[in-house]
Amino acid sequence: MTDTPVEMLDRDAYAKHVGVSARRVADYLRLGELPTATKDPAGKWWIPADAVRVPRPGAAAMVAVRNRMADAGVVAVPEAAEAALPAFAARRRPFPIAEAAALFGVPVETVRRWAAHGDGGLSLSSGPHGAHYVWIEGR
Repeated sequence: MTDTPVEMLDRDAYAKHVGVSARRVADYLRLGELPTATKDPAGKWWIPADAVRVPRPGAAAMVAVRNRMADAGVVAVPEAAEAALPAFAARRRPFPIAEAAALFGVPVETVRRWAAHGDGGLSLSSGPHGAHYVWIEGR
């Protein structure tokens, strides 16, 4: 019995193969959710046609936040946010909006706007005395 080699696809071909956007596949790769994918010396990703996505806790929220930050002109997600977001997404309680703003490295008003519109995987709730709290997708 011989092993049949698995067809390797680039990002765009894999996206078409599984029916998602190339941007979504790029997010999967960036988050390490396609563990069988490899990068060649030129930096191009190659993904086995039979690759299965392995979601990370909080990853969807990180992608949504990263996309919203890019739309707001923020070039890079702060490393602290990248590292901390999965833990925040797993929390079973909201956290203060000022804490979210500090985590993402953006003004409080930006987080308030995202949450009010449901953008970035965030939702807004009010606590006692008018305090605002944020839930991150994945709660």
